[in-house]
This record gives sequence, C-alpha cells and structure tokens, in this order.
Amino acid sequence: KDPINAVHTILMPISDDDVIGAELDFSILAGHNLIPMDGTGLFKMGKLSTSDPYVTVQLGGGPFKNRDDLKGKTEVRPKTLNPEWSNASFKFHLKQGEYKPDHNVLILKIFDRDRGMLDADDPMGKVRIPLRLLQSGQAVEKWYTVEPCEGCAKTTGELRVRASLSFRRALSLR
Repeated sequence: KDPINAVHTILMPISDDDVIGAELDFSILAGHNLIPMDGTGLFKMGKLSTSDPYVTVQLGGGPFKNRDDLKGKTEVRPKTLNPEWSNASFKFHLKQGEYKPDHNVLILKIFDRDRGMLDADDPMGKVRIPLRLLQSGQAVEKWYTVEPCEGCAKTTGELRVRASLSFRRALSLR
C-alpha cells in the first residue's frame, strides 16, 4: 500500500459534531439604490436625494454580546446612494461550541451619518445572512435585499457581500 495515501485515509473528520471552531470571512463590496435620508438646500430641508451610508457588522444568534472581535464598521461614503467599499473586509473567529448553524446570522445594519451634535445617525435598513447558507465552504458573492429595521420601516436597495465560512475540525487517527 502507498504510505502517503494511507495517511490521508487515516486522518479524516469524525462527523459534523467534530467542529471545534469556524472562521467567517466576508467583505462588504457595495450598495445599490439605498434609501435617501438627506435633503437638499441650505438646511437640508429640501427633497431627499442622498445619504452618507456606512454599515455596522455583528454576529448574532449566540453568546456574543461581550465579543467585540465579532463586530465592525465600514467607512462612511458621503453623498451617495450607491456606495462602494474597497477596504471593508472582516474575519470573525468562532470558538468551539459557538457555531450553531440554525441560529448564527451575520447582521449588516446600514446607517446614514448625521454630523450635528444632537443628531443621531439614521437607520437605513439591514441585511441578515444566515451562516447555514455559507456552509458549502465556497465564497458566495451576491446582492442581498435591504430589509426594514427598528427606526426604518421603509427601505430600498441592496448590499453586495462576498462571504465564506470554513470549519476547524477535530481529526481522528482511526
């Protein structure tokens, strides 16, 4: 028997229960036709025609509240409804027991930045990507429809996201 092939048949993942961690790699690439939140004119009281969008990212569906390493934010893209990001890549590491395929979801919330001291940034919608849709191990790049969120019942547009999920598995020497 070929000793190299013998090693490959011996070192095999045990089962789906042998996942000891996961790594989520994703990039926010662009937005298209996002909802306008800023008006025109001197006091921006005219027709709504543009926004200053940015995206916050977090992982939901698990015990992640105190995990700042599972959160992030893109840069603001001023005065556009069709933003592009070239440096909005993130990598989240999930520890053993944290990956729950039926519960984990990547949450991307879109905001319009407001510059006034008393103005809070306006929500523009959200995108939710269940991690179970990324289990193939292949990078998935697609446009996701922006959905309503708290503080923003009316939304438009899409976000283009590239994401992949890979697993760290325990190996057996059977």
